[in-house]
Amino acid sequence: PEGLEVPVDENEYLEGSTVALATVPSVEGYIFEGWTPEPDVAIKNNEFNIYSDVHFVGKWTKIPEYTVIYTYTGDVPEGLDAPVDKNEYLEGSTVTVETVPSVEGYIFSGWTSTDADVTTGSFVINKDVVITGNWEKIDYEVAYEYVGDLIPADAPKASDYNGKYNVNDVVTNPVPSVPGYTFSGWTTEDATVVDGKFTMPANNVKLVG
Repeated sequence: PEGLEVPVDENEYLEGSTVALATVPSVEGYIFEGWTPEPDVAIKNNEFNIYSDVHFVGKWTKIPEYTVIYTYTGDVPEGLDAPVDKNEYLEGSTVTVETVPSVEGYIFSGWTSTDADVTTGSFVINKDVVITGNWEKIDYEVAYEYVGDLIPADAPKASDYNGKYNVNDVVTNPVPSVPGYTFSGWTTEDATVVDGKFTMPANNVKLVG
């Protein structure tokens, strides 16, 4: 690791003395593999008996670091960007999967990945991971119904005008036409109708006419 100095033992030991190996600090992102003596000596419990000058070489290994990338697919709400994770995670670290906001008129079906099991909301990272989240638009129903005692027998079926729409779709109300009758228009408490049109809210809409 950068800046880490090798231990220096300035002692002089009598032949046959027991010598303790120098300890090394823990360094984040690195693993110390241990000391290798030159010449070889029998080490037990981090100690050895000295009979000649001994040189120890310590081996460090850098722990790999990995990234996490998030992407969206499906009917992604306009202006919604996938989370950005700028962290680099050490191999074996536990990563918490990002949360997503609620968006009116949309369903987020969850995160998936072929690189890790992300279904529990966290995972242990051992490689670069790409996580994909899928969005779907919610279909809302628009239903029409005639009311009153003077419904013409040959009037178009109101239910034929029914349909499914998504949030912010512009719905144009139909105008049934029957000779000899005047249609008074559609009314509803579920949406705001202006000039025979309304913007679909995040709920079903029932109109009566």
